[in-house]
Amino acid sequence: MTLDPAIAKALSHPLRVQILERIEEEDASPAALSKQMDGVALGLIAYHVKVLEEAGFLELVETRPRRGAVEHIYRAKPAGGVDLRGVPRSLRGSVTASTLQRFIDASVAALEAGTIDDRDDTLLNTMTIGVDEIGWKEAVQLGRAMWAEFHRIDAESRARASTDGAAESLTSVVVGIAGFEAGNGREPAA
Repeated sequence: MTLDPAIAKALSHPLRVQILERIEEEDASPAALSKQMDGVALGLIAYHVKVLEEAGFLELVETRPRRGAVEHIYRAKPAGGVDLRGVPRSLRGSVTASTLQRFIDASVAALEAGTIDDRDDTLLNTMTIGVDEIGWKEAVQLGRAMWAEFHRIDAESRARASTDGAAESLTSVVVGIAGFEAGNGREPAA
């Protein structure tokens, strides 16, 4: 499996990661992003938004007339995750770091807002397990199936909300799936 070059390009620039994080919080136009991001040039923001759109991370959801021009409003699509088998080794570190940083930032923001443990059915677990090669493949397959289910749940929830005209009733839920070899010499739980 090879990684789509547009996805590799989209994930390899820190400004694109910042743009994606902001648009995940709220639909926005390049002009609005430029103002929010301490005056980063509109042309530069627009270029990076286009790269993210072409890679499938953003979608155009609205256009509106604005002072003789047309303002384009973008929404973040649910992140599809990246299969690191398809990422060139030279990019893996930055892709992994960006992905982990986004998860950590979202977790800290939820902790600070008091929403991370506000619901009785919140999930937060981690464990180290012992697997052989077959177990490794089974764990990866399970992770991919779970990721596909998250995408289905998101799409169906958005469809119900748009049909009901209640898009604002959607709750943003942070989900993350990881499976990697422990680097600290920890033994799996017995």
